[in-house]
Amino acid sequence: MSKIAKSLTDLIGNTPLLELSNYNKVNELDAK
Repeated sequence: MSKIAKSLTDLIGNTPLLELSNYNKVNELDAK
């Protein structure tokens, strides 16, 4: 049985770039 990922980071690992983009979204920042 396959595991269902709850977030994109579950699929590809905890990359700093993704964590940073999620942080920006949560805090309503526009940084790229």
